[in-house]
Amino acid sequence: MLGDGFIATLLSIRLENEGAGAIVIGAAATAYFGGLTLGAIRSPAPVQRVGHISAFAAAVSLLSADTLIYALIPQAGAWIVLRLIDGMCVAMVFVCIESWLNQAADVKTRGSILAAYMVALYSGQAAG
Repeated sequence: MLGDGFIATLLSIRLENEGAGAIVIGAAATAYFGGLTLGAIRSPAPVQRVGHISAFAAAVSLLSADTLIYALIPQAGAWIVLRLIDGMCVAMVFVCIESWLNQAADVKTRGSILAAYMVALYSGQAAG
C-alpha cells in the first residue's frame, strides 16, 4: 500500500508536468476507482477458483508489471487505462487478503486481526 499511495500522487504530478489538463488528471483518478469497483465485483470468482495465494500472486504480478509500463508509455490516454488496471489489481489484492484473514481468524480474534490489517493498510497509504 506504500507504493499504491505513492504512485497515485506521483502520476498526478507527472501528468500535470506533462501538460495534461485537470480533466485528464481527473479521468486518471476516476479510472483507478472504476477499476476498484470492477475488481471488487469480479475478484471473488478467481479467488474461489484458484485460491487466495495464486489469485494474490497474479494480481500483484500484474500490478507490478503495469506500474513499470508508465515509464515506457508516457501518454495520458495509456495512463488512464493503466490506472483502471491498477484499480482492478488492488481490488483483487484486497479481496484476497481480507477474505483470507476472515477465513483464517476465529470468532474471538477476527476483529483484532482485521483492525491491525486496516491500521497497516491505511498507514502504508498515508506514508506513500
